[in-house]
Amino acid sequence: MPIHTLTMHGLDCFTPADASTSLAEFGEYGSSSFLDIGDRFTFDASTGHVYSVRYEDEGASPEFLNEAGPQLLLDAVTVQSPYATRTSSNPTLETPGPGGLTFPAGSEIGALHQATFDGSDGESYALAGVSFDMYDTSTIHASLETTHAVYWIGATPPDGTTLTVSGTANGGSVPVCFTSGTQIHTPHGPVAIESLRVGDQVTTLAGAARPVRWLGAWQCSGAEMARIPGAVPIRIAAGALGNGYPAAPILVSRQHRVMVSSPIARRMFGAERCLVPALAFLDVPGVAPVFRADGVRFHHVLLDRHSVVFANGLPSESLWPGPHALRALSCRNRAEIFALGGHVLAAHRAAGPAFRMPSNQHCRGLVRRHVKNGRPFLPEGLCPAAPARLARRARAACSAQA
Repeated sequence: MPIHTLTMHGLDCFTPADASTSLAEFGEYGSSSFLDIGDRFTFDASTGHVYSVRYEDEGASPEFLNEAGPQLLLDAVTVQSPYATRTSSNPTLETPGPGGLTFPAGSEIGALHQATFDGSDGESYALAGVSFDMYDTSTIHASLETTHAVYWIGATPPDGTTLTVSGTANGGSVPVCFTSGTQIHTPHGPVAIESLRVGDQVTTLAGAARPVRWLGAWQCSGAEMARIPGAVPIRIAAGALGNGYPAAPILVSRQHRVMVSSPIARRMFGAERCLVPALAFLDVPGVAPVFRADGVRFHHVLLDRHSVVFANGLPSESLWPGPHALRALSCRNRAEIFALGGHVLAAHRAAGPAFRMPSNQHCRGLVRRHVKNGRPFLPEGLCPAAPARLARRARAACSAQA
């Protein structure tokens, strides 16, 4: 696998402009806070720790945006992180001592969050929070939970630069979301996602209609995509996943999970159905990132519980309000979800995810097996939508996005 070298800076290289601002908000697991637009920091590498680590990656991309991973450390690294961490092999919290936290060779390294800044020197900068985890191949989902350091995407600001937060995103991607024009199946037929309203009923894979509890949206500009490549959506061409799925092209965020239902999934995970992020399908013909200079509008759909809905005929997940997804939303979006009442999140936790969510690594293995053996990812006849009507509407909507 390709080997890369990454230069990282410790959180102690950043001094907040006031006591109410902390870079801890950028990555503390389970925190309800997050960096806000306008937060200011002074960056000075001479005041903190700088690390150089080597890692190997299944993909050849040097941007380290956690898309082709896993990225695995080739050498042990000790980070002076003030935060506790969990590991996939040790679910208990490990509190760092005065010597910091040491992660052995073979540990997984990932980029959880990204932020952009306006510098006092007139330049723009972007960084990503780096998290380490003891990688355990017997664990389906490794938990990269805490930011231990950061790395700069592109240029590193000079020491003494004052940085003002101009934007944030979930590392390597935006939150799970669809894009404008996507047709969501309802008991009354396909409806464009931007036309849905709270209280509307949405048809789910289980056959039951579930009410929309919350809708969110945000506009991602072409400039933001250029700064944060993980915000570039993925286009899945009509029929790319076999058996006519999707019925028309669809654009989704990279971490948006699509259902796979096949004997291969059953052999790998013990269950025929699982949810696979769009980025795992990049080796499939007809699936590719699509950069739009004029930007794209993303939409989130929260139901009364995590469900599989039909988007352009493709079985896809609704928003799963887990800690990582909530942390990736804007402060306003999170506040709106919390305002629904604790019972909404409690109901999601009690019911759990609609289907198993394997790690990105295992999902890529699943996809490779399907491609190698020429197998479809989904059986025929899952979507109750009228194919011709859905295809016409979705194709017309997608032509404006392509």
